[in-house]
Amino acid sequence: MFLAARDGELPNCFQKLNCFGDPIHSTLAAFVLPMIILTLVSDVPGLASLHAIGFVGAISLHLLSTATSSSAGWRAWQRILTLVTFAVMASVEISLFIDKPQARNFVSAIIGFGLILQALTTKEKEKVPKPGPAVLTKCYFQKSLKIK
Repeated sequence: MFLAARDGELPNCFQKLNCFGDPIHSTLAAFVLPMIILTLVSDVPGLASLHAIGFVGAISLHLLSTATSSSAGWRAWQRILTLVTFAVMASVEISLFIDKPQARNFVSAIIGFGLILQALTTKEKEKVPKPGPAVLTKCYFQKSLKIK
């Protein structure tokens, strides 16, 4: 989230750092959001389907982006094998999307929320020409760390 905010794809608040250089709001979101999901989904098969659809989707996207990258330096048969593996993983993802309505709703909500944040950030980016550097917050341990 921090890097997406640095790239201008998420709001600037995700760039805010604490005195140790850790992103405050990004870490908080990464901590709270899984807790909310665990609270809302109490059955293990439901959690497994959420994990499966996210995991298979991430692997599929990674395979596709790697196979189509010109900087990978692969031979033709390696690209073809990776694209075939992508096709298998994408078909598994589509079957999960059809068969698991709870996982489909979850993925749709996450993607929708991300697109809304990106749209809001794009509007914000039009107002401000260039995002500033990450801001460190004050820390009580600055004297002992000798941070100037």
